[in-house]
Formats: sequence, C-alpha cells, structure tokens
Amino acid sequence: VALVMSGSQLEVWVDCSRVYRRLVPPPQTNLTALAASQVQPLELLSDPGTATLEPMEPLTSEHDQHMALYLGQRNPKHFLFKGALQDVRIVAGSSGHLLQCPQADADCPTCGQFQHLSEQVNQLQQLVTTLATRLTASEARLAAVEECDCQRSCRVNGTVRQDGATWKSGCEICSCVHGEVTCRPIPCPAVTCKNPVYTEGECCPLCL
Repeated sequence: VALVMSGSQLEVWVDCSRVYRRLVPPPQTNLTALAASQVQPLELLSDPGTATLEPMEPLTSEHDQHMALYLGQRNPKHFLFKGALQDVRIVAGSSGHLLQCPQADADCPTCGQFQHLSEQVNQLQQLVTTLATRLTASEARLAAVEECDCQRSCRVNGTVRQDGATWKSGCEICSCVHGEVTCRPIPCPAVTCKNPVYTEGECCPLCL
C-alpha cells in the first residue's frame, strides 16, 4: 500500500495499481527540522495514537532524533487510531511510490510540481507588473529632468564659477558654459608700427 500526496492531490496505490485519486485540502507539514537535514529512509513504529520516527541512520541534529509523526492528529492527545505499523518508509520527493513499484505510472509533472510552477508564474507576473509600474514612473521623472534648464557650475583651481560667468586668466578670457570651461586669447587692437614689442605684464604687443 502506498499513499501519495502531491500538492492538493491524494492517491492510494495497492499492489502497484492506483485505486483511488481525489483532491483534498493541502496537508499541514511542519517537519521543518527533518526537511533541513539530509533526507534518509525512516522506519515508523506505532504505539497507541502516536508513531515515533526511528532513523535507520543517525540524523544530523539531536533535535531530529526526538521528532514524532502523528497519524490523524496533530498532538499526542485525543488519538483516533490504535495499532502498529511495520516496514513503513516516508519518501520525500515526487512519485515516491516508484520506490516500491518502479514499473508503475508516474505523472510528469506531478500535481505538486505543477502547483509550485503555477505559484512561481503568479509571483513573476506580480513582479513584472511592479517593475513595469516603476519603469513608467522612472521614465516620467527622466523626461522632466531633460526638460528642465539645469545650470551647472564650474570649479577652477578650487574656485566655483557659476554657469555663464566670465573671468580673466592670464592672457585669456575664460567662461563657464554648462559645466565646462572654455578659454580664448584676449583680443588685442591692431598695431600700426612695423616691429611691435611685447612688454612684461602686458598681453598685447605695443609700438615703441
């Protein structure tokens, strides 16, 4: 006998033949400590109302060794079943019934795998919608920035010059234009002499 729980689908297999299938509420699985450890085959022994998981090999945590599995209940009180179960194996993964019936049919994907894929697709759709909304808002902000007349200052030798400012630097006239410094020689008047000379401290030639 094999019970297969995949997503919200329950199957019952008897002598490697599926005899029952139906949709049920998703089971409550709180074996978090076991899931975090390495999955190993387990033997299930039953006292009245409870069944203790006895690992065939030591688990990775002392907490795992005290774990218990309850059949038809969630705690040791108000038990519904009495008796003993022998040669029981709990298989974590898809199509666990193939462990004892390798030739049996198996769904591909299983109900649980399809349910997980559907949840992932829904999350991706929500993520795409959120990103599209944020992208539209970012494009609107960028368009507003491109339309504004932003004045960019210039920094020259530790001095901040405002956009459009003009100043003299040696024998050049420099200007700050949209954050960039442009310089040109100071214009000099035309000379009428044949051999003009340059005087120290002066940028334009003079006639003696």
